Amino acid sequence: MKKEDLSDALNLIDDDLIEETDAARKINKKYKLMRYIRVSVAACLVVAIGIGSIFLFPELKPNQQDPQINPNKNTNLPMLTISENFGTMGFEAYMAHDISELVNANPWYDGCDITILPVYKNTLNVDKIGKITNADNEKMNSLILDITKRYGLKENEIVITKDSNAYTDSLFVKAENFEIRVDPELTATIEFDPAVSLPAEYNFTYYNSSYEDMLTAAEYFKSEYSSLINFKKPQTNITRGDYNIYDQQSYSIEFFDSSGDLTEDIINYNFNRVTFTSDDTEDKLWLINVYEPDLSVKIGNYPIITVDEAEKLLKKGIFITSVPSCYEMNIENVRKVELVYRNTYWMDKIYMPYYKFYIEIPELENRFGHGLKHYGAYYVPAVESEYISNMPMYYGSFN
Repeated sequence: MKKEDLSDALNLIDDDLIEETDAARKINKKYKLMRYIRVSVAACLVVAIGIGSIFLFPELKPNQQDPQINPNKNTNLPMLTISENFGTMGFEAYMAHDISELVNANPWYDGCDITILPVYKNTLNVDKIGKITNADNEKMNSLILDITKRYGLKENEIVITKDSNAYTDSLFVKAENFEIRVDPELTATIEFDPAVSLPAEYNFTYYNSSYEDMLTAAEYFKSEYSSLINFKKPQTNITRGDYNIYDQQSYSIEFFDSSGDLTEDIINYNFNRVTFTSDDTEDKLWLINVYEPDLSVKIGNYPIITVDEAEKLLKKGIFITSVPSCYEMNIENVRKVELVYRNTYWMDKIYMPYYKFYIEIPELENRFGHGLKHYGAYYVPAVESEYISNMPMYYGSFN
């Protein structure tokens, strides 16, 4: 869906439609699963505010100016090209009363001594409708066997079936009360039907469980599903903390392995994770996701810039964002910054680090009442510019 005027495009997303969208997600559990599954980037505009975030992706137009050449540059490192298109699924912003409510256990911190980070090639190829065309059946089969055994299934209970449709190929194993499915991105999903009850002393609801409730539930999962988590040193990550339009706060429970050095911990935090998700309407466990994406093709270790250098680029307009340009980026409204890898598997050609700036958007404050503020996400490449062939300059146009 193309829109010539950004402001008009945003106004098309009226409050009634948003409320209907939020309500519709509760109708059928089978359809709810789609929020965790890759969708076609060719789909029509989707309004996704049910979990408290807004998404509407514009087109990235690269700055065509040649990067400055550094005489000390490592010429053995290939030049990197940033993806230029991010689909059509809403703009990325988080609603909260204060930035301190948006939490995570990112091992990176401002001032750490990281000066280089690895960049990986995305091994997946995607066709025009968004289907992965080179699914590695051997790796998918290996992962589903590993997950089924870690979950405790015996060999005679494992019957692997292939499921193919117009949008994805997957492998699955069905059991009496659950299904284990592996997709081409090498994400394993365990879906419980019916959802699994936790002991009475635990509060694990999708909305309005407190941070402390989620920490307590995470300790239960770490013990109960230790074989499935299977990390040397599992680090609990209570993440998100944003709100939906009804002022309902949500957190997610994740684990990653923090047994390595800081670089390894950063990679595990961004890529190799195990997540636990509750049922929308009940205090029960619905999904477990195990993320083990293919990072076998390492392009190289690249020098990265500092936060201060990234902020200077942000000020110049050198960033990637899905926030429409009708909301002016004001450097004074930066409320938080962290280093992350953008790993939207089916769109990014490479996995590289970015500085993610959370910038308050005053024009949207209290749009849905409850005093909620909006924090837009702006991404500045963390790799030094001389290694990037198309340093981004955002102009704010839609696809």
